[in-house]
Amino acid sequence: MIDSESLTSYCFDEMNDTSLPNVNTQELLNLMIEIKDFKTAYGQPANLSNIISQAFNQIKSNPQSYKKWSHLIYYEVIINNVTVALQLESEDFNLSASQYVNQLKIDV
Repeated sequence: MIDSESLTSYCFDEMNDTSLPNVNTQELLNLMIEIKDFKTAYGQPANLSNIISQAFNQIKSNPQSYKKWSHLIYYEVIINNVTVALQLESEDFNLSASQYVNQLKIDV
């Protein structure tokens, strides 16, 4: 829930039962615009496939640089100011980026 005045807003996170009083209304508006723009850009399957492909290629080129935990197969890379996390099995590294993306069900 968000209750906005001209300068400050009161936010309440119902899922975590947390109150965020005195949030700057302009900063909140800027955040909502940024979220809308992100959703518009990456809500398109072609754009989403492109960023996943770029992330896969970057991780594949040097997996140890992007591995987040040694006991898991979880990799993380930043592409166009977006953090992309991929869970990759060893056999995934035998695929090309297009083969990897094609095996994913990208349903936006």
